[in-house]
Amino acid sequence: MTSHDTARSRATMRDVARLAGVSKTTVSRVLNGSSLVTEETRTRVEEAMRRAGYVVSYQARSLATGRSDAVALLVTEPFEDMWTDPTFASILRGTYSALSATPLTPLLLQASSAAEQAKVRSLLEQGVVDGIIHLTPYVDEVLLEHMASMNTPAVLCGRLPGDPYAGQFSTVYADDVIGAQLAAQQLAEDGRRHPIALLGPRDNPASADRLAGYRNVLGAALPAERVVFGGWDERTGEQSLAAFLADGAEIDAVLCASDRLAVGAIDALRAAGRRVPEDVAVIGFDDHPLAAQADPPLTTVAQPMVSEGEVAVSLLRDLLDGGTPRTEVLEMELRRRESA
Repeated sequence: MTSHDTARSRATMRDVARLAGVSKTTVSRVLNGSSLVTEETRTRVEEAMRRAGYVVSYQARSLATGRSDAVALLVTEPFEDMWTDPTFASILRGTYSALSATPLTPLLLQASSAAEQAKVRSLLEQGVVDGIIHLTPYVDEVLLEHMASMNTPAVLCGRLPGDPYAGQFSTVYADDVIGAQLAAQQLAEDGRRHPIALLGPRDNPASADRLAGYRNVLGAALPAERVVFGGWDERTGEQSLAAFLADGAEIDAVLCASDRLAVGAIDALRAAGRRVPEDVAVIGFDDHPLAAQADPPLTTVAQPMVSEGEVAVSLLRDLLDGGTPRTEVLEMELRRRESA
């Protein structure tokens, strides 16, 4: 059989309507999820579709509804960072889980370079996606401005300083200042008086917010010379703390802005003959799986990353249904384990 013959023999909406004993309009309403169709009629039409072997033409449906039923999960971090940082995996797990029960199909788009950003802009202009869940808005200016100019329905995972897109996009985040305060308060209550802080990149809003939270509690006990900005990874944590130890700095606590930094810090302490937590308490941030697997198991600030992805989907669906942009702030909690 030729491809032309195959195309001619493919079941149509008219075939489905005849088998179900309804009009083409009713079949169309079933395909579009209309509430005007009774459950009995919907079941009959869906059964007729199965019997006829009817395949939905998404191109035709898009033309009829003005929707593509696709959403972009946008990452503007470099690709290698995306796959080494477990934060992204947790948020993506939440978004994919929430989207699985909807008609929406996720498209994962990575756009850290100018060429990749141009491709994303083109996809938006062509209407390939109905909306965007932006996982890394803190390292993006070009696409955010383009999305705003196009009135693209979008949800930002993370709060931007000054909330420049309030009323334009929805936002979901966990408050880093409050989370950091929980960690610092625990150290203060335990009588630790000589902390240092290991943070991520200086220009990352999460670093600034977590430092602010630590200082809200510890104040002058955490001056600039006891704060290190760098990466979020284990190697950075190990090297940064090793440098402090080599200088003979007095340390009885380490506040780490990620669990990976904390694991590296523990390695440096062990190499220097320091006991955790007897000599030095260590507290991480995120509560990724590696926190519970660390030696000793890591006390950390638990971020609801999977929930953040799920809430992002809910916020985007609300926007696609005509809702107004809003912000959801998720709660954090301190998970006490053996490192502090």
